[in-house]
Amino acid sequence: FCFLAHQAALVEPPPAIETWQRVVVLWEAFLEYLPDRVIQPNQGNIGPTSFDRFDLEWQQALIQGDGGRMKDLLIWKTSELLGAARERVGDLSGAIEAYRRAFATVPDDGALHLRVARILEHLQMPGEALMEYETALAVDSFYFEARWHYAQLLFRLGRRSEGIAL
Repeated sequence: FCFLAHQAALVEPPPAIETWQRVVVLWEAFLEYLPDRVIQPNQGNIGPTSFDRFDLEWQQALIQGDGGRMKDLLIWKTSELLGAARERVGDLSGAIEAYRRAFATVPDDGALHLRVARILEHLQMPGEALMEYETALAVDSFYFEARWHYAQLLFRLGRRSEGIAL
């Protein structure tokens, strides 16, 4: 599927925004297709992994023969990629929706919570952004980037003592 998305972007050299719009359509089609499919793990196809969380969890689900978990992981990663593509085309509400779909399967992805918080800040929704920063820090209290942006937002909101306490 990734190959198809890549090929759609290479058919002709359209403007960058058009390319990303095509990618969005393909990712959405894949997400509609995926939930009705059953994933059958192939135990003999275990390869080396990186330290990417998706890769590690995918390999673990593969070893355990957990097709349901593999489907959840595909929904998570596809939703994350759809969110990133929507960000690229300027559809920030659509990006948030896609990222929240990813949270439904993997709620403890602090990096995605950070991305949503940054978008919410951009959309002038500081209350919701604060909640997303708090969630990112609840997932990983040592997540420096989330802590930094959270403190910066608190400072901009005039809540300096809270920002300093972080």
